[in-house]
Amino acid sequence: MHVTHTQIKIEDLLGEVKSRVLAGYCPKCGGPSDKPLNLGESIRCKFCGTLYTIERSLNTTSKEAIKNLVSNVVEEVVGKFGVVPDSHLKALSSQLCNYAEKVLEETRKLYTSLYRLPTREELDKKMEDDTQKILVR
Repeated sequence: MHVTHTQIKIEDLLGEVKSRVLAGYCPKCGGPSDKPLNLGESIRCKFCGTLYTIERSLNTTSKEAIKNLVSNVVEEVVGKFGVVPDSHLKALSSQLCNYAEKVLEETRKLYTSLYRLPTREELDKKMEDDTQKILVR
């Protein structure tokens, strides 16, 4: 299969969304945490001041937080590649929000069954079908 430059960027976006969910983020504004969260540890968001834990991030994330998380990912990846956002990338943002919600859902399920955050490999395996659906389009 021939991989285009656009597909590589989409894979980068999808991978970064998964990484952000696993690394921890504010469930109110979607801001990334400064450090990986430990179970039971509380952290104050440097962007909005919300106090949260891993459990709160997994269980009370707002739609706005998902949108902000995805927007930050898109801005960073676009900046890294020096790409000018186009209509395709803007349309992809909506798809990435849906993907982030699925990542969050799978992370929550794995967290509940494993009593810990999943590894990147465990999450990649659970998200494989959803990831392929986006890459094939």
